[in-house]
Order: sequence, then structure tokens, then C-alpha cells
Amino acid sequence: MIYALKFLRGSAAEFEPNVYDWEAIEPYEARIRSILTKRQLIASDDWKAFGGELSGGITPEDFDLERYAAEYRATAKEERDETLLGQFIFAALQQKSMVSGSIHASGSKLAGFSVNFEEKGFRGIRDFRRLIEGREAHK
Repeated sequence: MIYALKFLRGSAAEFEPNVYDWEAIEPYEARIRSILTKRQLIASDDWKAFGGELSGGITPEDFDLERYAAEYRATAKEERDETLLGQFIFAALQQKSMVSGSIHASGSKLAGFSVNFEEKGFRGIRDFRRLIEGREAHK
């Protein structure tokens, strides 16, 4: 994830699958493993505490879905993609596109037909029109 986020930030010219930034994770590996392997239904409090440690003691505020949904609804339609919820929806569309594209590229029909938007452009899936337009706007 660290390598992927560094790529998204622009630290790498192109993304290479199966590459990991082990050096960056080393100081935090034991803490992360302890959260991942702890028997618990919800690990939010542990992740929140860890986030606070990483940020120098600033405790992240609890996620309030209604607050962000209200902000999204109150924002003019053409500006909704700039809200926190709008950015989350856009990121979810990008993730879905990446995953279904990878499944399709593997030869599996599990994800159905997939189009590489970077190469082929828009092919008619209404929800993804926003993804393509957003990519163009952020270039």
C-alpha cells in the first residue's frame, strides 16, 4: 500500500505490480501485525490509535457518515466530486475499475467484460463516465 500511495503521489513514474516498500514499513511492521492478528470484530480503535501515533499525537476524528452525506447533498451537483464523500466515491470507482480490469486481464470471466479506459476511452457504463471525466480533469 505504501508503494501504491507513493506512486499516486508521483514518486514513481509508473506503477509496478507486486512491488512493496519493505524499508518504509519496517519500523511499523510489529504494530501493524499485532492489529491484524488480534482476535477482534472491529479494529477501528486500534487503527485510530496507530494513526494518532503516526501523526504525532493528533487523534483522527471519528468518521461521521451523516455529516459527509449532508455535505455532499448540500453541495451543488457540479462541485460534489470535490467533497470528501465525492472523492471517496471517485476513488471507489477507480478501485473497482482496477480490480475488474486485473481480473479480466487474467483471463477469468468472473468480472465480466472489462475495458482499459486509458487505451480505449469510454464504452458506455454510465457510472464510469464520471471516472473518465475525473481522470481527464486531474491530468
